[in-house]
Amino acid sequence: MEFMETVDELLGKDAPEEYDLKRIMKGYYDRYAENCRKKLEESVYQEMLADMPYENGEKSPIINYLKYKNADTRRLGNKLTLFDCDGSNGSCDLSLDMYRVLWGWKGRKCPLPLSETHDRLRRVSFGPDTMNTAATSLNRFIGAQKRAEGCSEKSSVSRLYDKIVLDQDSKFFAEIGDSEALAEELDGIFGSLLETSGMIGNLVLVPSGFNSWRGTALGDDWDRSLELLREGGERLDKVLMADGAEMTKWDRDLFPEYVNLMFLWDYVQVNEGELSVLPLWNDARDDYRGFSEEAARRIRRRGIFMAGMLKIAVGNSFGGTDFYYKIVDQVLLGSSRVYSGYGEVLEEISRLAERENASDEIDQILCEIRAKLNGNQNC
Repeated sequence: MEFMETVDELLGKDAPEEYDLKRIMKGYYDRYAENCRKKLEESVYQEMLADMPYENGEKSPIINYLKYKNADTRRLGNKLTLFDCDGSNGSCDLSLDMYRVLWGWKGRKCPLPLSETHDRLRRVSFGPDTMNTAATSLNRFIGAQKRAEGCSEKSSVSRLYDKIVLDQDSKFFAEIGDSEALAEELDGIFGSLLETSGMIGNLVLVPSGFNSWRGTALGDDWDRSLELLREGGERLDKVLMADGAEMTKWDRDLFPEYVNLMFLWDYVQVNEGELSVLPLWNDARDDYRGFSEEAARRIRRRGIFMAGMLKIAVGNSFGGTDFYYKIVDQVLLGSSRVYSGYGEVLEEISRLAERENASDEIDQILCEIRAKLNGNQNC
């Protein structure tokens, strides 16, 4: 049974950027077995454990995802804190440790430990989120098919779980086909995103209040979410929170710093000094396979960079003379502009390492990042 709580454990994997945090869901409920058994009969608890992602060598991305979204919800409901890869409810110690290591995050009411030069950014209330959410796209896809049949009922991952995992017949899916055929179809369209949805490259910090709100207001689309953070305005001001007396609300002028700090260069572009968001979808937002593949590509690339930064940062205290802290302060936030991509950032980090006489330790990590970004496993 797999279970991890720390970045150190994650970095022990051959390719930490490819590790799916859904794999530790079973370990989470094993860890809290005593609490689960207080809420569930033993047979139901064991049934839940057997229904976890990747059990019995399951390889279908849609089946593993539907189990992640439903196995605990069906049995526990709101009786316990349910496992969530991004740790937004405090359930995933591994993702919480990653936020701490990379950004010094300790909670919504705690300022990020950035230098006073970046006082406005460090006092924004941030909380965890998943950038590219698969559930809304799945529901949108099935919903479009049902509307074409004249059905106004909404799809849900719960209904998909009943159909695909439990193989239950229902009037809702009567015209769509059998469960195996549906699973194969969804794996073909959404498999790339479903495989990467729980990887570190899909996890991020967003201004407090944004996580829960964007799911309803923006369909959880990450490109539209970034566009709204870039634009700011009254619509955003109404939903974002400032938790704690020391904290402040989001300001759209902080967007360039936010992009650099969160490694979001694949999601934006700069043309003639104008910063814009790169779309993940086609204009009609109906190319589901294209969206899935593009989102997965960006998730994997960002995960490669994040894994490299974690190797540099792990064991440090995010402050003072730590080399990774200098990367954040002097490279990521040391420029008033948004970097053009990972390559430019890696060059700046390499120059910093040379100035700090740290090249011997850092160059190998940077080389590995470049190689993986270019599709190679070795420098």
